[in-house]
Amino acid sequence: MKKVRQIFALLLLLIAAGGTYLYTQMKSGLTIKLSESQINTAMAKKFPLEKEYLLLNVTLDQPQVSLNPELDRLEVNISAQVKTPKPLAFAIGNKEIGIGKETRNQAFARIAGTIDYNPESGSFYLKDAEIVEVELNEPEAPGELQEKIRTAISFVAKQVMNRMPVYELDETQRGTKTARLLLEEIQIEDGKLLIHLKLPD
Repeated sequence: MKKVRQIFALLLLLIAAGGTYLYTQMKSGLTIKLSESQINTAMAKKFPLEKEYLLLNVTLDQPQVSLNPELDRLEVNISAQVKTPKPLAFAIGNKEIGIGKETRNQAFARIAGTIDYNPESGSFYLKDAEIVEVELNEPEAPGELQEKIRTAISFVAKQVMNRMPVYELDETQRGTKTARLLLEEIQIEDGKLLIHLKLPD
């Protein structure tokens, strides 16, 4: 009987020690290191994306992440194509008349923002995404059309990037530990994004 009690006491001691170790590990948090290449690979799977804005068809594709160490933020360069509506066509007698002309306009946009973390989904999002630059490759397009294209790209790119995860933890990184962790700090160091997660105080 004495031996059984000793074994039971030892088991309790091991469980307590294990619990203390796990708590200490969780309290110290988790640091995730991501390279530009890893983020680009994760984001590429979600593109191309196509949206409509004010009768213009906007397609975003080929996102390329750039980590800016001076500002501790993530920048995304993305190519864009904007199509104007197809021409209207109607017939008068046996003659078909078309009004307007469909055009395809190429451009690129640079979006920047900070990173936020959703513990429930284990996903990292671009937070407060802002448009840094929109550049058209169509200098011959009329000024009014150029302005509409820039507005359409800015609206769609900002809307898309504020809702889309830029990276998601895989199954081996997720679990009860990461589900309770909150974002503590983000740094850019040696060309990598360092994301520090910790337990809430």
